[in-house]
Amino acid sequence: MIQKLSYFLFFFIFLMAGCYSKPSVSNEENGNRAFAEKHYKTAIQYWIKSAAEKPTSEIFHKIGDAHLKLSNIDSANNYFEKALQFNPKAENIRKDLIRILLLKGDKTGTLKNLFELEKIKGKDSEFFILSGDTSMMSNDLKRAAMMYEKAAIMESKNPRPIIKLAICLTMAGEKQKAGKLISDFSKEEAFSPKDSMLLADYYFLIKDYDKTEFYMAQAVKKDPGNILTEITLCRFLLETGMRNKAQKILIDLETRYPNDTRFTLMLGNLYLSEMNMVNAERYLERAENKKDYKADYDLLKGKYWLYKGKTAYAVSSLKSAIEKNIGLISGHYLLGIAYLAGGQTKLAENSLIRALMLNPDHVETLFALAGLHYSNREYNLAFQYLDRGISLAPLNPRGYILKGLCLMEQDKNDQAVSVLSKAWSLGNNLSSVFFIAKSFEKLKKYDKALELYNLLLTEQPELTDVLFRYASLLFDMGKGNQAVQKINQIIDREGNNQGVVHIAAWLSMNSKKPKEALQYLRPVMENQDVPGHFYTLLAQVYEHSGDKKQAEQSLKKCIKTKPSFRQAWVRLADFYVRNNQTDSALKTLIQAIDKFPDDPELSGNLAWLYIEEGIEYDKALDLARKAYEKRPNEAWIMDTLGWAYFHKRAYSQAEWILADAEQKAPDKGIIKYHQGMIFYRQGRLLEAKRKLETALGCNLSNKEKLEIKVVLSDLDTKSSEDEDEFIFDPENPDPFPKNQKGEEDVLKPDWRKVNQG
Repeated sequence: MIQKLSYFLFFFIFLMAGCYSKPSVSNEENGNRAFAEKHYKTAIQYWIKSAAEKPTSEIFHKIGDAHLKLSNIDSANNYFEKALQFNPKAENIRKDLIRILLLKGDKTGTLKNLFELEKIKGKDSEFFILSGDTSMMSNDLKRAAMMYEKAAIMESKNPRPIIKLAICLTMAGEKQKAGKLISDFSKEEAFSPKDSMLLADYYFLIKDYDKTEFYMAQAVKKDPGNILTEITLCRFLLETGMRNKAQKILIDLETRYPNDTRFTLMLGNLYLSEMNMVNAERYLERAENKKDYKADYDLLKGKYWLYKGKTAYAVSSLKSAIEKNIGLISGHYLLGIAYLAGGQTKLAENSLIRALMLNPDHVETLFALAGLHYSNREYNLAFQYLDRGISLAPLNPRGYILKGLCLMEQDKNDQAVSVLSKAWSLGNNLSSVFFIAKSFEKLKKYDKALELYNLLLTEQPELTDVLFRYASLLFDMGKGNQAVQKINQIIDREGNNQGVVHIAAWLSMNSKKPKEALQYLRPVMENQDVPGHFYTLLAQVYEHSGDKKQAEQSLKKCIKTKPSFRQAWVRLADFYVRNNQTDSALKTLIQAIDKFPDDPELSGNLAWLYIEEGIEYDKALDLARKAYEKRPNEAWIMDTLGWAYFHKRAYSQAEWILADAEQKAPDKGIIKYHQGMIFYRQGRLLEAKRKLETALGCNLSNKEKLEIKVVLSDLDTKSSEDEDEFIFDPENPDPFPKNQKGEEDVLKPDWRKVNQG
């Protein structure tokens, strides 16, 4: 009996266990639970398995929503579109897709989906909010405000349209009305995470950064697994200079999501911006070992090489980033900057224009193109980009500074002062004050210029560019002693700052006090690591003292100890040219070209020297072409190329390139002389005579004037009435005297063009 009872109890317990065993949980339900616990990647994995078993609109919508939480915008976009394929009339999915398209700036896609949404649901409050967002994207503030007002009327207790309306009114300049709307709200605890982020946007717009940070932090607190919100907070902290806070959040995010490369890359970018190269390299290495975001990795690697000054490596990495993601705007922009750093202006312009094609409102690209055209002296083009950039970013001082520089180059210095003052008022940027002072110099308001230079030096005495302008101006005004006194005060207060000592020595040399200059320089030259420009200045001092041997030795020592200091090679070649040591000059330039194969100034200089010596015309033409490709808008390079074509008897090519050169530098006699010789060779005798006579009245060397007089004398003995008559013997292409040395015109390779700083 006992045995039967035991068996019955065991059987009963077994049955009861079977009755109470947990049923298997579906992949969708597991995904739901993971999502509720903020484990969004896990949720995605479960839902993808569920979609493989039974694809539905709802499951794809859930996957898209999880990707949105993880800030994977493109993936969210794709899954929302898949969801709509299964259920085109799902209004909530359509709304989420519109929000994604707004984030991506896709106006066409947004309008198309708004039209579909209206057909499904009609015009409810959410429709008007999304319509307002679309108008904001198009900068149509009036229509946006109207849409938000309609939404607010339909749903008076919803704070979202009110906040959006306040943002819109603020952008339209109605700050007081916007502030009244915001102040009427209840306490922040009533706001959802999305509403808190909207409030943060409002306070960021009015530059109340404390409240901006507060509401962003509230949003993160209320929705702690939303990576997009945390990334937005990080970017705000970085933009407003709160790097330590951003760094802590990013380190925490990388710890929580070790397989997400974004946070590794953001940390690498943070350290790179602080010039902390050790940590930047460390995080780049960590990102390299991860599988995702390879385009972003290549982008950061390109930026890293730019910071290191390795433009060729930067170009390679940035090209790789663009190949992986052709729509990477920052990739095209940075590639343009890399090309600019390498002197490849045409390639730079092409890359920057591609960035603008992807986003016509990319302010940094607009300013970069303006800067490029400023460098090329194409000021009208620069103004077009600047006006667009300033309209988009009216609070960015960079646009006003560039505009002021363009105005200065056009001698519109009164306007430049006004524009640069605007830049100063926006950002307290010291460079704007420096340029205002330079404008005052051009206006001959020297006292005002000195006052501003003095103000800058009081705040930051180590600004050697400012000190150099200040000392130069005092020197030109005959107040060199006052400049020396100021420099000595800075040296006494700050110590032997190398830049300050360099300016003191330069000033002494130009004051014809070479011994005093040597007193400044000698203590510095005793150091093991002396900057290259000290050697070149020391060479100048020795040469002014009449000690050419020591001058040559200083320059030779510089290229031996500082072979990467390009200016030393230029100065040494210049020294040999001025002392009629042509063979040594040629040897120096050939060695320099081996060291700096892409340098247009060295290529142009060597090309000119070959032509002047009547040798290696083929090499001269190749070098001149190479220089022209790098700097197509510099008149002396264009002149060198035209003169090389002339000696290769390619007169038509010589003519058009020299015509372009004359447009760039209409007052340069050397170009007119070369044009006259082309007309002479072509038998266009009247044109030749006029051009050569004009050139003769310009500032030319004695050698060039003599050559012109020989040709004019020959023309005077011929009948210059007949334009078709050739008076030139093609077998004797150089009828004018050779091997006569004289002063060089500035459009020749400018041996004296040296950065004093």
